[in-house]
Amino acid sequence: MGRRKKPKSRAEKKLPVVDKRPLYYINRPFGPNGLYGGMPADRGLVIRLRGAINDEKLVRIEYILPLLPGTETSECGKCGNEFKDMQCRDAHVKKRHTPARIRVRNIEDLSPQERQRMLSETLQYETEPPGFVGDGFLDQEERAEERMLEQIAPLNLEHTAASRK
Repeated sequence: MGRRKKPKSRAEKKLPVVDKRPLYYINRPFGPNGLYGGMPADRGLVIRLRGAINDEKLVRIEYILPLLPGTETSECGKCGNEFKDMQCRDAHVKKRHTPARIRVRNIEDLSPQERQRMLSETLQYETEPPGFVGDGFLDQEERAEERMLEQIAPLNLEHTAASRK
């Protein structure tokens, strides 16, 4: 009788390795430029925990939440990242893949190149959009975003070390 061959290992068979770690999603962004595992931590981004020191804390206070099995995700057409829903994906696209608009208080504050670019891109330019109050305009936008996040993705701060004291 012939000799039995040793079964090939997974690597030798060139089978894809299935990552069985559970999926999570970013419930609250980690600040305007926060990262998780080197990726921008935009709201709704589907991730696998990387075993970082703060993972347990992030889950406990609900910065990161488990993605329910069977949840249909939505892929970004630009970078390929998965998001928990189309609304989060669309917000990501707007934030990460849409060119930023120039915000200035006065057109004379622009360099000649910036002024030419801005004027060529628009027929009418409003130097003081509604709600504009000096240097506080961006702060107003950040506060509005924070209020919206408090409503749709509140943190669970009862599970922090400070709340147990």
